[in-house]
Amino acid sequence: MPSPNDARDGSTGRLAEGLIAALTDARPSVRESSRNALVSMGATALPAILRAVDQEAIDNDDALFILREMGPPIVAALIDLLGNEDGTLRWWALAHLGMVGEANELGPDAVVAIMSALRDDELSVRRAALRSLRAVAREAVPLLMGLVYRAKMSLRRRAIATLGLIGKRATPAIPAIITAALDHHKLRDSAAIALGRIGSAAVPALSQVLQDGSTSDLREWAAYALGMVGAAARATIPTLKRIMDESSPPVRVDIALFIWWIDSEAIGLPTILIQALNDENEDARWKAKEYLHQHGADMLPALTNALVTSPDKLIRHAVASVLFQIAARDDGAVAALREALNDDKEVARCAARALIR
Repeated sequence: MPSPNDARDGSTGRLAEGLIAALTDARPSVRESSRNALVSMGATALPAILRAVDQEAIDNDDALFILREMGPPIVAALIDLLGNEDGTLRWWALAHLGMVGEANELGPDAVVAIMSALRDDELSVRRAALRSLRAVAREAVPLLMGLVYRAKMSLRRRAIATLGLIGKRATPAIPAIITAALDHHKLRDSAAIALGRIGSAAVPALSQVLQDGSTSDLREWAAYALGMVGAAARATIPTLKRIMDESSPPVRVDIALFIWWIDSEAIGLPTILIQALNDENEDARWKAKEYLHQHGADMLPALTNALVTSPDKLIRHAVASVLFQIAARDDGAVAALREALNDDKEVARCAARALIR
């Protein structure tokens, strides 16, 4: 197949080039007539427009207007460009597919081509694909919802993730995403992240799952998804706290973190995690240590205070271990670690390791 950059017909190419040159004419009527003529040429004018863009011989606004007005007839040529070796041309084609798609139906082939470009080797092309996908959300969302319901597992997961990337414009897909998550545990992480990206529109449905979930696993998943939504889920905090108090130690640690994601002032997460370092439940201890490690900078004041003041030797030892893991260099942390050198032998050893790291 010839490249869209190759002139398919010499006379057509010369005509398009002449019309492009006329876009700089001083007379508004000539410029308008030239734009309209290029629009009427459709895809046959694309090679000349591409060359003009590459040579900066056409104003970008003129190029955008012409391609947008060409509408669906230009779509096939733009899809062909997505197979070009030149990343700049792939980016350009995606940008214009999005612009055409804002005002016109592109068709499933174009939507699938844009989705495929999300895996392009070049970051700029992937970003252009995401912008275009959001622009054609009204077509993309129903197509992706079909995959969420019917595809094999890997495609279902990818479809859910893509809906999340579309963001607020994927709001109609919220029931499908939640149904998929309830249907299969392997889809729950992708679903929670996607719903978090879609945002506040997901809160009512997730609140319903939180209250009606038939198992603790489903309630915890709904709490996780609400945590991913963030501040827009503040109204659910009282319910989350009630469920946290009724849950097993590891789940209590998880839900405390999710509440903290929603509103860091709504719960004393550092204290909860530090106390869990000495929980009888091994999973709770492991999760507390992991979360303290992940959020070390935010937890530092509470950690350094616990290292000095906690009457529990096991907690002091665990805190010193966390401070070692996060390589704390805060002045307060260093002072607390130095004081811990006079503590029990195991605590002192861990504090010394943290200081010399």
